[in-house]
Amino acid sequence: INKLNFSYDNKDFFTFDDLPINKYDKIGLIGTNGSGKTTLIDLILRLLKPLSGNIVIDDKDIKEFTIKTYNSLFGVVPQDPYLFNDSIKNNIIFGRKNISDEQIDKVIKISKANDFIELKNKGLNYIIGEKGTNLSGGEKQKIAIARALLTDPEIIIFDEAMSSVDNRNMKFINENFNKIFED
Repeated sequence: INKLNFSYDNKDFFTFDDLPINKYDKIGLIGTNGSGKTTLIDLILRLLKPLSGNIVIDDKDIKEFTIKTYNSLFGVVPQDPYLFNDSIKNNIIFGRKNISDEQIDKVIKISKANDFIELKNKGLNYIIGEKGTNLSGGEKQKIAIARALLTDPEIIIFDEAMSSVDNRNMKFINENFNKIFED
């Protein structure tokens, strides 16, 4: 990240100084509400365009990637995940093609979603309701985590993604992440 500047309607200005992030780094952004954490994530994801500065991955400006190639690098777990009125399985797959049952099983174990899925009538075929109304906040987050991990992305971004997960499950998820991401 190289000297990014961004503004919403020329009112709120955000400046992000140089921030080198090396492959295999695990970083956390800490700041008060409105300090620009989510704005920086949106800039990294190319959802917003900076006024100046740039972001480089492997010596290549992110603007040089096609959107499809660039998006394939990321798994994103937002604070408020988008869920639709369909099965747990389809909410994890999220329209992707050629996803195996083994891939799904792996990510639901990592995200600890298997605990609640096994208790639901129809398991992975359980219909979660519009915006996940039939699920708790933590269950929604676990589906979002499983979705983000499904394609084994190179970069994973959590935007306050653990805010609805209870402490016991958060500990389990973090322990698994540390094993998975040790390389």
